[in-house]
Amino acid sequence: MTHLNEDHNARVLFERILSPNNSITKQSQPAIWHEFLRFESQVGDLPSIKKVEKRRLALHVELNELEGRETLLLVDRYKFLNLLPCSNDELKLLGYKDVSNINLSSTNTSLLTNGSVVNGTALLEQAAKDRRAILPRPDIKHLMPFRPTRNPLPGSHSTPGGVFPLPDTALYLVKVLPPSRNFEGPFVIIDDLMERVARLNIPD
Repeated sequence: MTHLNEDHNARVLFERILSPNNSITKQSQPAIWHEFLRFESQVGDLPSIKKVEKRRLALHVELNELEGRETLLLVDRYKFLNLLPCSNDELKLLGYKDVSNINLSSTNTSLLTNGSVVNGTALLEQAAKDRRAILPRPDIKHLMPFRPTRNPLPGSHSTPGGVFPLPDTALYLVKVLPPSRNFEGPFVIIDDLMERVARLNIPD
């Protein structure tokens, strides 16, 4: 919804999922709250971000998961996309886990996996590769090739130094024709030619 600029509908969807009437257990809600907070950090304003942070904090207090997580929640607050406020070594010492990627990929993207520390740089590179794989790529077959010329005509192209390419058939004809400097006459008087063509009787 966000890529369609339907931020309000996306916000309503988060609220419906996290409403008390839903059947989602509170133990499964922290990951959804994390996504909600990330959404507000990208498209929302400061009051909306603070409101979601307060509600997520209340959930952690209710689940008794707040102890020892104050610093980790602070890291979530000041990060944006792949930009983190701490270095990889500091995140390792804190035991920071990126909750947003745990349920979105089959690979465990936390910095602590099976008791061993995983290189944070490799994780970020893998996440970037996965993101590039799901992005739509433009069809470059229909792009016009840029063919710079030494002396282009004024206004022939929006980009300085280039011209609109000719079709392949016309381009072949231009290549086989002799250069214009080899033609020295006779030159046709266009007005007389058009007058004669207009008076010409073409049989049916």
